[in-house]
Amino acid sequence: MAKVSFVAPGLAECLHIHVRAMLGRAGHEVVAPADADLVIANWFGGTLSAIDVRWWVGSDVLSLQRGKTEPQSTDERCNWASAHHLVHELALCGVAAREMPIVPNWEPEVLPRAERPVVLLYCPDGREDIYRWRDLLAVAERCPHLSFKVFRRSTPVPLPNVECVPGMIPHEAMRAEYQAARAVLRLMEHDGMSLSVLEALGFGRHAVWSYPYPACTQATTVDEAVVAIDRAVKADVNTAGVAAMETLRRAVHARLATYVEDAVGCK
Repeated sequence: MAKVSFVAPGLAECLHIHVRAMLGRAGHEVVAPADADLVIANWFGGTLSAIDVRWWVGSDVLSLQRGKTEPQSTDERCNWASAHHLVHELALCGVAAREMPIVPNWEPEVLPRAERPVVLLYCPDGREDIYRWRDLLAVAERCPHLSFKVFRRSTPVPLPNVECVPGMIPHEAMRAEYQAARAVLRLMEHDGMSLSVLEALGFGRHAVWSYPYPACTQATTVDEAVVAIDRAVKADVNTAGVAAMETLRRAVHARLATYVEDAVGCK
């Protein structure tokens, strides 16, 4: 198997952990760029150099669409997209790509149904437009019987049922957050494959997302989100979500072994 390096200065450390685990499960050795047979990069900006494969997430594709970045290759063996819809968006920009989601590194498990109707949100500071912060607050305002916990730096929120949780949450603490919640709500202007959606499904939680996905509920408007999230918190655990995650993880690890070898062969 190949020696592989992953370079992604714009991604959170938790995503580095997931990617390193994926490469290891696929049988590849993770090494420094200078020692690698293949260098895989995710980039939010700047200059690409000495990169063999670009792993596109939603922000990268959005930058390409806006003319803020360029591909280093148009060969599908050298471009991986984290979601199926990103493969299509890249094709419209003249870039052939293969679908390769980034999946959580922990095993799926059905957590018991949470006692309280808590809904998890994510909206990093400075990116309120793409994460539709105003729409998320509108949903919370129309669902006063639910508690919403949003991961972002502490900000005054004029709603009694919304709590901000600052900083990055380590793995075990994040598992506890999913255990105490019943659903995840993710309304996005543009997205790739959401790790929070996959994590929620893997723990048996319901996910309401702007995009269609197995074992999820799609909602694109505030009205749709209000209805969907109310149903989600009333439902039992999402066993279909756990099954979907188990299937995805097996497929991704098998696919990754082949894709790395293909990319090494085209260097």
